[in-house]
Order: sequence, then structure tokens, then C-alpha cells
Amino acid sequence: MAGVIYRVADATERPAVAELWRKVESDAEFMLAEPGERAAPLEDRSFEVVAGRNPLLGTLRVAVGRFQRVAHCGHLVLGVLPSNRGQGIGTGLLHTLINHEAPERGLTRLQLNVAVENPAYRLYQRLGFTIEGVRKHAVIVDGNPRDEYAMALLL
Repeated sequence: MAGVIYRVADATERPAVAELWRKVESDAEFMLAEPGERAAPLEDRSFEVVAGRNPLLGTLRVAVGRFQRVAHCGHLVLGVLPSNRGQGIGTGLLHTLINHEAPERGLTRLQLNVAVENPAYRLYQRLGFTIEGVRKHAVIVDGNPRDEYAMALLL
């Protein structure tokens, strides 16, 4: 639109930006947040499933969607110590999530991103995750862009 100035809002404009979001969300079926949710205090429903005691051998972080429309989704990040890989720890963490924690918390979709070169994607496939797409140049490692698989499991 000609004559319109585009810029980053400054801190003094936060109330005006919040009001704009309120107006947009009150009349937008396809926005992530329902009316009023964006202004509500953040509730962190993320949790960790861990393997081992002392020391911990691996962890599975589950970030749960903040807004009502995505509160059924958990985004996963799996980490197992290199010395413990290939011993079923990742499988055990994922089984605990899929069979117990996710259903108890009302999660019906689990999703993750994994580097195309990472053989862990085969573990996810064995457990029922499907590749939904490829995220081109999703991350840059040592200056080199890498692609990721976007994977999900519907419970």
C-alpha cells in the first residue's frame, strides 16, 4: 500500500499492538490464538520425561501448545547421552510418553523435527511417526544449511 510506513513497533506501542491483536483475533477463524488468549499470562505446560536416576541417561522434552487450538499438540526434543545411544533409552522415553503421559495430559498429536541425515528418524518411524514434509534449510550448522523432516504421530 503506497504511503504506508513499515517499521518495528517500539515498547511504548505495546498496548496498541495488543489491542490490534484483540481486534484481529475476535474476527479471524484461522488465527492460532482464540480471542483474548494472546493477552493471557503464559502457562508453561511443558514437561520432561527422563531415563535413569543418577546420572540421567536421556530426556524427552515435550513443549505443549500454549493456545487452546493447539493444546492437544506436544512438540518433542529427544536427547540421549552419546555413550547410551543404541541401548533402547530413546525408545523407552518415547513409549512412556506415547502410552502414559500423552494420554493422561490430553495430547493427541506428537510432532518433532529431525535432521534428514540423522538415523534417529527411523526410530520415530518404527514407533508410528510419519514424515509430513521436508523443511528446507531449516537449520544452519557450521555455516551449512540442513534440511529436516517434519514428523508427527496421531494418538
